[in-house]
Amino acid sequence: MATVSQSTTGFSFSRALIAGLIGAVLVDAFYIPVNHLPFVGTYEFIASGWVGAAAYTSQAYMWLGLATHLLVSIVWAMLYMVVWPRVGSLSNWIVGGVAWGLVVYLAMDGLMLARGIFGPQTVQSVLISVIAHIAFFGIPVAFYLSREPRSA
Repeated sequence: MATVSQSTTGFSFSRALIAGLIGAVLVDAFYIPVNHLPFVGTYEFIASGWVGAAAYTSQAYMWLGLATHLLVSIVWAMLYMVVWPRVGSLSNWIVGGVAWGLVVYLAMDGLMLARGIFGPQTVQSVLISVIAHIAFFGIPVAFYLSREPRSA
């Protein structure tokens, strides 16, 4: 299993960018069909975190939501790249992905609950969100970042 370590490659913005984009696309490819969500409405919901109910008044807010989602995913990938080697196990990307997926789930859903964006959650919605964050964000991000970058 090829691995990458902080000491040999250092921080790479481009790798974190790609990892974040992979995670963002995969988590949405899971969430949208599983939850039977409209594509535009999904990103209007994300934009509503910034502008409130006004996000539902125009489809143009979809772009704010999409940009927010991509940026947040990239930041989470960057944080993984910085934090995980410091706690000792980037070489085990599966454990890293599961742990990071749980961290991202707790932080993001906790933030939305605290801001009043989410209503009460059902067991099913929590389970779907945990699966999404672990299997479709944390693990793919950890897998991608654990691979050795190709030499030029």
